[in-house]
Amino acid sequence: MASPVKLLLVGFGKHAKDDVPRCFDERVPEPHQWIEPLAVEGEAFPEETFKARAEKADAILVAGDLKGLPHAASLARAAAPMLLADPALVFHPYQAPLRHQLQRRGAVVLPADRPASIAASIRAVAARRQLRLSRVLLCTAPARNEGEQDSHKRMDAAALERLGVTVIRRPVGELQQRAARVPDEPARETLNHWWRTLIGNVDPHLPEAHLLDVARLYQAEKALLAEARANALGVEEFAPFLFEHKAMPNVTYAILKDEGITCTEEADLPCLLTEMLLAAVQRQQVTMSNIYTAYRDEFERQPDGPYTPEQQRADYEQCRQDQCAVVAHFSTAGSLPRNMMAEERYDIVETLPAWPGQSMVAARPRTQPVLLARLWEECERIDLFGPCDVVDARQDPRWGWYRGRWLVRLPAFDVFAAQSIHTHYAIAPHAHPEALEILLRYLLKIPVGCSRQDAI
Repeated sequence: MASPVKLLLVGFGKHAKDDVPRCFDERVPEPHQWIEPLAVEGEAFPEETFKARAEKADAILVAGDLKGLPHAASLARAAAPMLLADPALVFHPYQAPLRHQLQRRGAVVLPADRPASIAASIRAVAARRQLRLSRVLLCTAPARNEGEQDSHKRMDAAALERLGVTVIRRPVGELQQRAARVPDEPARETLNHWWRTLIGNVDPHLPEAHLLDVARLYQAEKALLAEARANALGVEEFAPFLFEHKAMPNVTYAILKDEGITCTEEADLPCLLTEMLLAAVQRQQVTMSNIYTAYRDEFERQPDGPYTPEQQRADYEQCRQDQCAVVAHFSTAGSLPRNMMAEERYDIVETLPAWPGQSMVAARPRTQPVLLARLWEECERIDLFGPCDVVDARQDPRWGWYRGRWLVRLPAFDVFAAQSIHTHYAIAPHAHPEALEILLRYLLKIPVGCSRQDAI
């Protein structure tokens, strides 16, 4: 978060202007900054002063003696969300009629029934502001036809309208051309910096030339991100990189996440937007991965042989019985941010036997509760599943695509199997669930799609 949430106190009664901020500062740990407060006494309401100060505020705290308050119409004209409070910072039934009147007039009134919910509301306000300041750089091939072009336009428009996120699309060929022009020496300096700070073991079969290409790609991504003033990145990898036997950007995503850039594989914009939403609430980076309902014991018994339909059915039943999903992406657990890793440093592995000559970052996830989430197309709903415990992390180079997998206990497994909307889901630590609910329900007005009631 670049700066604390700006709060405007509108205090009714003699003591609200002094008492409420003092209690607020003591009891609400979320970073906040007070705008010059507005004290209101009597029947008159200072409309112009309120309007001028409200325009500078991220949220408005309406506090004090709220019984029978006649100023709902004036307060509701502000665009900022509101919280209703008294010096005790707990819900008082006297607030209820004012809340009702404000909501009837279209105002957003956030939960503020206790200090913890006030803190969650302030965190949600900060997350929405972060999203509104965010820009996505998406590097893809040109749309193949008019229908795909229209789909991209609708998705980009939805990202801006529903989340406030701007999407900038650039040709993936431009990224590759930039990378090709990076000289050896700067690329080698980048590699050396990684070895000193972020990277542990490197597969000895990966030649220096390949690793230098990864570093070149990183420098090209950084340059394009700076030009676009973007804080999120998605790159189309398969046709431009994997199929052309060029170094893919998976390793660079891990490095960029450590620098605060949210990344997703396969240029999956809905998944990237979901990651950004979760990261904005949690103020830490998250990841994405493929979610599978197979590749369990039967698969592991015959890693070199064909995986038959009978074996897949048996593995599905195992997943269903123990309520676990299998998580794997590009031969590893995915590009985990360091706050989700069991180790301090990344390894770089060659993705044998799946893709000889290709590299990916490898790390084991922490055993902590996580949340699985994905925005629907055009951001009209969101799927949420959690809390899900990470129960196991497995590594075996014989397993090809699934050599690095983690098992996540999915309490709503049957719901997921019946209603999930994609293979890719964003995965985040299960933290600040109340703030996430407030962000979705009150500020973004995005309903939850399929999940259990206690998903968030």
